Amino acid sequence: MVKIVKVFFQKIKILLSELRGYRIAEINTQTQEVVFHIRNKGVFLRCSLSEAIAINTIINDLTPWDACLLGGYFGRVLRTSVKKGIALKKAKSMSFLLKDNGSQYKIVFQNRDGKIGYIDRKQKREFLEHPVTIANAQHVISKFDPSQACYIGILAGISIEKSIQVDERTGQHTLDNIMNKRSTLRIIE
Repeated sequence: MVKIVKVFFQKIKILLSELRGYRIAEINTQTQEVVFHIRNKGVFLRCSLSEAIAINTIINDLTPWDACLLGGYFGRVLRTSVKKGIALKKAKSMSFLLKDNGSQYKIVFQNRDGKIGYIDRKQKREFLEHPVTIANAQHVISKFDPSQACYIGILAGISIEKSIQVDERTGQHTLDNIMNKRSTLRIIE
Protein backbone atom coordinates (compact mmCIF):
# COMPACT_ATOMS: atom_id res chain seq x y z
CA MET A 1 0.00 0.00 0.00
CA VAL A 2 2.82 2.40 0.86
CA LYS A 3 4.46 1.71 -2.49
CA ILE A 4 1.23 2.52 -4.37
CA VAL A 5 0.87 5.83 -2.52
CA LYS A 6 4.51 6.65 -3.22
CA VAL A 7 4.08 5.94 -6.96
CA PHE A 8 0.87 8.02 -6.98
CA PHE A 9 2.64 11.05 -5.48
CA GLN A 10 5.52 10.67 -7.94
CA LYS A 11 3.01 10.74 -10.84
CA ILE A 12 1.33 13.86 -9.39
CA LYS A 13 4.73 15.55 -9.03
CA ILE A 14 5.53 14.81 -12.69
CA LEU A 15 2.13 16.13 -13.79
CA LEU A 16 2.57 19.36 -11.82
CA SER A 17 6.05 19.88 -13.25
CA GLU A 18 4.54 19.68 -16.75
CA LEU A 19 2.11 22.52 -15.98
CA ARG A 20 4.56 25.36 -16.32
CA GLY A 21 3.80 28.95 -17.27
CA TYR A 22 4.56 28.92 -21.01
CA ARG A 23 3.85 26.50 -23.82
CA ILE A 24 5.11 26.67 -27.40
CA ALA A 25 2.12 27.27 -29.66
CA GLU A 26 3.95 27.70 -32.97
CA ILE A 27 7.45 27.93 -34.42
CA ASN A 28 7.79 29.59 -37.81
CA THR A 29 11.10 28.47 -39.33
CA GLN A 30 10.93 30.90 -42.25
CA THR A 31 10.52 34.07 -40.16
CA GLN A 32 12.41 32.49 -37.24
CA GLU A 33 9.68 33.45 -34.79
CA VAL A 34 8.12 31.53 -31.95
CA VAL A 35 4.68 32.02 -30.44
CA PHE A 36 4.17 31.13 -26.78
CA HIS A 37 0.85 30.54 -25.08
CA ILE A 38 0.81 31.75 -21.49
CA ARG A 39 -1.12 29.18 -19.48
CA ASN A 40 -4.27 30.23 -17.64
CA LYS A 41 -4.22 33.64 -19.34
CA GLY A 42 -5.35 33.16 -22.94
CA VAL A 43 -2.48 35.44 -23.95
CA PHE A 44 0.01 34.75 -26.73
CA LEU A 45 3.56 36.12 -26.90
CA ARG A 46 5.37 36.38 -30.25
CA CYS A 47 9.14 36.90 -30.43
CA SER A 48 12.16 35.84 -32.46
CA LEU A 49 14.05 32.64 -31.65
CA SER A 50 17.09 34.58 -30.42
CA GLU A 51 14.91 36.76 -28.16
CA ALA A 52 13.19 33.69 -26.73
CA ILE A 53 16.53 32.08 -25.92
CA ALA A 54 17.77 35.27 -24.28
CA ILE A 55 14.80 35.52 -21.87
CA ASN A 56 15.64 33.17 -19.00
CA THR A 57 12.19 33.37 -17.42
CA ILE A 58 10.55 31.95 -20.54
CA ILE A 59 12.99 29.05 -20.78
CA ASN A 60 12.68 28.23 -17.09
CA ASP A 61 8.86 28.22 -17.33
CA LEU A 62 8.79 25.84 -20.31
CA THR A 63 8.64 22.08 -19.95
CA PRO A 64 12.02 20.44 -20.60
CA TRP A 65 10.65 18.99 -23.86
CA ASP A 66 9.52 22.42 -25.13
CA ALA A 67 12.80 24.00 -24.02
CA CYS A 68 14.75 21.34 -25.92
CA LEU A 69 12.60 21.91 -29.01
CA LEU A 70 13.19 25.67 -28.83
CA GLY A 71 16.92 25.10 -28.38
CA GLY A 72 17.00 22.68 -31.31
CA TYR A 73 15.50 25.22 -33.70
CA PHE A 74 17.81 27.93 -32.41
CA GLY A 75 20.85 25.64 -32.80
CA ARG A 76 19.94 24.96 -36.41
CA VAL A 77 19.51 28.70 -37.10
CA LEU A 78 22.78 29.45 -35.31
CA ARG A 79 24.68 26.87 -37.36
CA THR A 80 23.26 28.02 -40.70
CA SER A 81 24.06 31.64 -39.86
CA VAL A 82 27.75 30.70 -39.49
CA LYS A 83 28.03 30.90 -43.27
CA LYS A 84 26.45 34.35 -43.24
CA GLY A 85 28.81 35.65 -40.54
CA ILE A 86 26.13 36.67 -38.04
CA ALA A 87 26.48 33.74 -35.66
CA LEU A 88 29.13 35.43 -33.54
CA LYS A 89 26.93 38.48 -33.04
CA LYS A 90 24.00 36.26 -31.96
CA ALA A 91 26.13 34.17 -29.62
CA LYS A 92 27.61 37.25 -27.92
CA SER A 93 24.16 38.71 -27.24
CA MET A 94 22.94 35.58 -25.44
CA SER A 95 22.69 35.66 -21.66
CA PHE A 96 22.12 31.94 -21.31
CA LEU A 97 22.76 30.31 -17.95
CA LEU A 98 22.49 26.63 -17.12
CA LYS A 99 20.49 26.27 -13.94
CA ASP A 100 20.21 23.33 -11.65
CA ASN A 101 16.89 23.02 -9.85
CA GLY A 102 17.62 19.58 -8.48
CA SER A 103 16.12 17.67 -11.40
CA GLN A 104 16.92 13.98 -11.76
CA TYR A 105 19.51 14.43 -14.54
CA LYS A 106 22.29 16.99 -14.48
CA ILE A 107 24.82 17.85 -17.20
CA VAL A 108 28.35 17.34 -15.94
CA PHE A 109 30.56 17.73 -19.02
CA GLN A 110 30.86 17.65 -22.78
CA ASN A 111 33.77 15.72 -24.28
CA ARG A 112 35.74 16.44 -27.45
CA ASP A 113 33.48 14.20 -29.53
CA GLY A 114 30.53 16.43 -28.63
CA LYS A 115 28.92 13.85 -26.38
CA ILE A 116 27.30 15.02 -23.16
CA GLY A 117 28.09 13.41 -19.84
CA TYR A 118 25.29 13.61 -17.30
CA ILE A 119 24.46 11.98 -14.00
CA ASP A 120 21.30 10.38 -12.70
CA ARG A 121 20.99 11.61 -9.14
CA LYS A 122 18.53 8.90 -8.12
CA GLN A 123 20.49 5.89 -9.31
CA LYS A 124 23.93 7.50 -8.91
CA ARG A 125 24.89 6.55 -12.48
CA GLU A 126 26.70 8.46 -15.19
CA PHE A 127 25.73 8.42 -18.87
CA LEU A 128 27.57 9.60 -21.97
CA GLU A 129 25.39 10.22 -25.03
CA HIS A 130 25.19 12.34 -28.15
CA PRO A 131 22.96 15.45 -27.78
CA VAL A 132 20.67 14.27 -30.60
CA THR A 133 20.19 10.92 -28.86
CA ILE A 134 19.23 12.67 -25.63
CA ALA A 135 16.91 15.11 -27.42
CA ASN A 136 15.16 12.27 -29.29
CA ALA A 137 14.34 10.42 -26.06
CA GLN A 138 11.47 12.28 -24.41
CA HIS A 139 11.68 10.09 -21.30
CA VAL A 140 15.29 11.25 -20.85
CA ILE A 141 15.05 14.95 -21.78
CA SER A 142 12.02 15.42 -19.52
CA LYS A 143 14.18 14.72 -16.47
CA PHE A 144 16.55 17.65 -17.08
CA ASP A 145 16.12 21.22 -15.89
CA PRO A 146 14.53 23.31 -18.71
CA SER A 147 17.67 25.45 -19.18
CA GLN A 148 19.81 22.32 -19.50
CA ALA A 149 17.27 20.77 -21.88
CA CYS A 150 17.42 23.94 -23.99
CA TYR A 151 21.22 23.72 -24.07
CA ILE A 152 21.02 20.08 -25.16
CA GLY A 153 18.59 21.16 -27.87
CA ILE A 154 20.99 23.85 -29.08
CA LEU A 155 23.82 21.32 -29.30
CA ALA A 156 21.54 18.83 -31.07
CA GLY A 157 20.42 21.46 -33.59
CA ILE A 158 24.00 22.46 -34.35
CA SER A 159 24.96 18.80 -34.72
CA ILE A 160 22.05 18.12 -37.10
CA GLU A 161 23.00 21.06 -39.33
CA LYS A 162 26.66 19.95 -39.35
CA SER A 163 25.61 16.43 -40.34
CA ILE A 164 23.36 17.73 -43.13
CA GLN A 165 26.25 19.76 -44.55
CA VAL A 166 28.65 16.80 -44.34
CA ASP A 167 26.08 14.51 -45.99
CA GLU A 168 25.60 16.98 -48.85
CA ARG A 169 29.35 17.24 -49.45
CA THR A 170 30.38 13.62 -49.04
CA GLY A 171 27.22 11.61 -49.70
CA GLN A 172 27.58 9.78 -46.38
CA HIS A 173 24.64 9.07 -44.10
CA THR A 174 25.93 10.52 -40.83
CA LEU A 175 22.60 12.17 -40.01
CA ASP A 176 20.77 8.86 -40.34
CA ASN A 177 23.31 7.20 -38.04
CA ILE A 178 22.93 9.93 -35.41
CA MET A 179 19.13 10.04 -35.58
CA ASN A 180 18.72 6.26 -35.34
CA LYS A 181 20.93 5.81 -32.28
CA ARG A 182 18.86 4.84 -29.25
CA SER A 183 19.33 6.10 -25.72
CA THR A 184 20.92 3.88 -23.06
CA LEU A 185 18.44 1.58 -21.37
CA ARG A 186 17.54 2.51 -17.84
CA ILE A 187 16.21 0.42 -14.98
CA ILE A 188 12.84 1.68 -13.75
CA GLU A 189 12.37 1.26 -10.03
